[in-house]
Amino acid sequence: RNDIKQWVQDLNSWKDAQLDDFVEQAEWRKDSKGGRKRGAEDLILYGTPGYPENATVVYFNPFKDGNPQPLAPIVEDYLQKNGIKRVMSGHQPHGQSPTVVRHPRSGLLTITADTSYSHLTAEKIFNEANCRGSVVSIVRLEGDWLDIEGTLADGTKHSCRLHTDDEQCEMPD
Repeated sequence: RNDIKQWVQDLNSWKDAQLDDFVEQAEWRKDSKGGRKRGAEDLILYGTPGYPENATVVYFNPFKDGNPQPLAPIVEDYLQKNGIKRVMSGHQPHGQSPTVVRHPRSGLLTITADTSYSHLTAEKIFNEANCRGSVVSIVRLEGDWLDIEGTLADGTKHSCRLHTDDEQCEMPD
């Protein structure tokens, strides 16, 4: 697609139609092949692995061998052409704080913020699946600024503030 605004409009229209379908058919029913089906089936699949050709909004891995990578130049160029300055994603666990990659050619910021496996030895008394413990990060967008602050597993506080224009950012002491 050449026009990202049209893509967003089309995607939102499709989402709205899927939600209308769910309101009309929220209960499970048998389909013609004897399987189970309900309204908004495609919307549900779009957010889970296994959607046709694995196209999903949820599972994107921006890491190679555990290390953050810049987006492909063709993707970076497309986003820049369409005025996109930041891309935020989650659902790819990778540590105790969000990962930020600034693309030097365009200044694009990609932020991956999933700390769900950040403290594997956390207490499991109340939740056996607790792998986060007290680790938390808050990611805020305010105008052209990106603010990240949080707490690491050992209680250490962390924070950073980045502008979409790296000339506006100050290097830490």
